[in-house]
Parts: sequence; C-alpha cells; structure tokens
Amino acid sequence: TANFDRGMQLLADDELHPAFPAKAFSIVKDQTVGELAGSVKSPDFLARRALVEALYPAGDPARRFATPQTAAGISLDDVKSAYAATYRPDLTTIVVIGDITPDAARAAVEKYFGAWKAVGPKPDLYPPKVPPNTAHTATIPATGRIQSEVGLSETLPLTYNDADYPVLRLANTVLSSGFNSLLFHDLREVRGYVYTVSSSLAPGRNRSTFGVQYGADPQNIGHAEQLVIDDLTKLSKAPLDNDRLTRAKALNLGELPVSLESFDGIGNQFLTLSAREQPLDQFTREAAAMLAATPGTVQAAIAKWIRPHDFVRIVIGPAAP
Repeated sequence: TANFDRGMQLLADDELHPAFPAKAFSIVKDQTVGELAGSVKSPDFLARRALVEALYPAGDPARRFATPQTAAGISLDDVKSAYAATYRPDLTTIVVIGDITPDAARAAVEKYFGAWKAVGPKPDLYPPKVPPNTAHTATIPATGRIQSEVGLSETLPLTYNDADYPVLRLANTVLSSGFNSLLFHDLREVRGYVYTVSSSLAPGRNRSTFGVQYGADPQNIGHAEQLVIDDLTKLSKAPLDNDRLTRAKALNLGELPVSLESFDGIGNQFLTLSAREQPLDQFTREAAAMLAATPGTVQAAIAKWIRPHDFVRIVIGPAAP
C-alpha cells in the first residue's frame, strides 16, 4: 500500500509513453517470424485454420492468421500506430483491490491517467453475427500418430447476454464434467470408443461456439460421433435426468464462491464483466438462473440452440476408415 502511488505512476508511464526501442523490436520480430515459420506447418495450426474456414464465411475476422510473411512485413511504425489506435482510455478498465480506500485509489488513478485522451473513432472489438455453419469434415495428417484427435464444432447465434446461456452451461456440465458425465459414461465406459472426451461452450457478444472433443482410434471416430449426436438428440427430445441436473448445479454454483477467494479472482471477475458491459452482480444472476433451471428448461435450450447434425468435424491424425 505504501508504494501504490509510485506503482500507479510507473504503470501509467509504461501505458501512456511506451518506449518501443528499435533494437528490441527487431529481436522480437525475428523471434516471431521464426516461431510462425514452425507453427504454420504444425497439425494443430492447420486444424485450427481448417476449422475456422468451415465455421465462418469469407472475410470474417476469425479467418485472419499471422504468417511468417505478414509478420516479416510489419514495421516499427506499424506497431506504434496500432498501439495508438487500440490502447486507449475508452477501452480500458482499471480494477484496484487491496488495502487502500476507494478515494485514495481514485485519486492516484486520476493523477496519472487523468490526462489520457482517446484519439480517433473507438474500434469495434466484437466479431459480427454469422449464419449457421453447415456440416463439414477435414482430416489433418500427423506423422507418427496412431490415434486421432477429433473436434466437433458448430457456431451458435447465442450470446452471453441470452437468458438461455446459464442453462446451456448446465447442459455442458452434464455432458462432460467429470467421470460421471454423460459423454464419458456413454462413449468411454459403456462403448469404449474414446480415450478422452470433453465438451465446450464458448460464449461471445454476437456469437458463440459449441463443441465436443475426443481422442479415439481411427476405426472408432465415426461410431463416437454418432453416439454424441444420439445423446444430444435425446437431450433435445426428453427432459434431462434430475440427478444429473442436480449434480451440474452443484458443480457450477460451487465454483462461484471459490472464484472469489483471491484478489486475482475478484479482479478477473470485475474485468470480465466490465468488458462485457454487464452489471457487477451478473454472475450471481446467472447462478440464480441455474438454480431455477428444470429438466424441461434444459431440454428446451438444447433443442433451440444445438444442431447435432451440423458439426464441423476436424480430425488430427489417421482418418476414419
């Protein structure tokens, strides 16, 4: 606390007056070009590229990738211009947590950041809405691998502000959180099709993605995918088992107090909510929505948002026979 004022002064000096020394830029540029030269040939990079090209239309910002050629063409002036356009007060949130009063924290921030002014139009940070993707399959060879990594992904018009978002979080937990999850039970324990399986829900302001990832022998890739589709179809046509929903609620609601047990946890929550322009009690509201969810509301949300037959399948390793 005794060094807070000086720390804020140094932070403001770095943010508002970055040095960008030419020698350091040259070193970092060479390192970046070298890293890209290796990564653009890797199976993981090629898989990511194949995925976004199948999910998003031409011209979408998600389809932009750095290459050794584009990185080599960047100048120090380009970096300075990009910094001036994107590091700006109207895109900045400062969260202060610790042994200091609000008045003292505000005074220090205003003292060192108060003269910071935005120049030019505020950038649009959020990718636009996109039409639903269609089913697609791509295989990325990976020399030496005898097992395959499989990703099933699709875009959703859902946003993190939709009322169904907390309900779909519960559904995602039911699908793949822990050894008692639905997908692990069906794909691993009962059928033995996969070695690992997980699902993911990635929300955004204008669009989201849902996906299932698993590792399998090549001959089981299609069988596992069909079982994923069958499970999702069943969840959309019949209410979820109440015991599974209760466990999913406990897992999600239990994470909220744990996430606030540290300064970092509190700060990250405030930064996330600020970036989303949501109220500071948003996570509590979402927890209440989860608590109120019923097997029927989970079923309705899955039926509304999830399209089991529209997955983009990306296989890294041996292709399915």
